[in-house]
Amino acid sequence: MNVAILGAGKVGRALFRALAQAEVRVRLVPLRRPGRARFDEDLLILAVRDPELARVARALAAAGRGTASAAVV
Repeated sequence: MNVAILGAGKVGRALFRALAQAEVRVRLVPLRRPGRARFDEDLLILAVRDPELARVARALAAAGRGTASAAVV
């Protein structure tokens, strides 16, 4: 399984370290311009603050930069 974590804050970094230690293929993507990143992973974790969640999700959907089969949490 390939995982991308969007958001390099405390939660995103902690998840990244834990998944990497468990030998999961994981990539940490800083939240600057979510619509510019390309995601080919099986799982996309949105590690963002609650007030930013809807905006980030809309930007990702509008940019069409993910795979249709990816799970987003």
